[in-house]
Amino acid sequence: MNDRLAGPRARLFFGLSRLAFFLLLTLAILACSVIGNFPSNGRPMPTPTKVIFGTELTPGTSKGVAIWQGTITSDTSRAYFSDGAQVNFCTTQWTTDLTFVVNSAGNVSGHAEATLAALRQCTNNNIVGNVSSYTFDISGQKTTSGFNIGFKITSVSPGPPDGESGGYVLLMQEGPCLATPHDIQVPLTGDRTAEATLNYPGAKFGCGGSKDDILKSNNLVKLNYLAECSNIPASLNDPVIDRLCQ
Repeated sequence: MNDRLAGPRARLFFGLSRLAFFLLLTLAILACSVIGNFPSNGRPMPTPTKVIFGTELTPGTSKGVAIWQGTITSDTSRAYFSDGAQVNFCTTQWTTDLTFVVNSAGNVSGHAEATLAALRQCTNNNIVGNVSSYTFDISGQKTTSGFNIGFKITSVSPGPPDGESGGYVLLMQEGPCLATPHDIQVPLTGDRTAEATLNYPGAKFGCGGSKDDILKSNNLVKLNYLAECSNIPASLNDPVIDRLCQ
């Protein structure tokens, strides 16, 4: 009888052993997945976050570290054509003020405002009204050699159909109807300064009744380090920068 029971008992023991092995393996995998979310100090790893302008960052790098400011001075022109003949030529001058933060990953986030420095001057009559100001969200990257900065227009005053800005928008847009955004590159000139001369010698507007108009723009960009986010100057009084530094 004992011989007859030996076979079933052996098979039962073998089955229980396999079950125990798989249970132990499952527990080990679960333990590794939990431990893997903790660094050596035993605290949970942070989850990825985003800064105010939507740039997805790696964990722990969303907080602004350094504050930078700058100005762009722009001299622009636009030659107006009708039926192949130039009918007017106008010039404008602009000043753009930028303020932004750079975080530990080198991401740039901030804002800018451009204002018309002087009334537009034309050889003929003032065909359309002047745009007097723009506001922008700016984003980009700081590298070891300088800044790449992009502009997103958030307001125009006055806006279309009455507003017109000469060649100013060549600074941040290109292509037909100047509808395609592009970044600007500003090389570092020191640890806390950056500067660039950005000239756009002539571009056709490229669409609609103004397709043959030719726009030009000469720009001087100067950027400088202002302060650490941990020591924001009281005189700055900039709610956007306050949020980006938090």
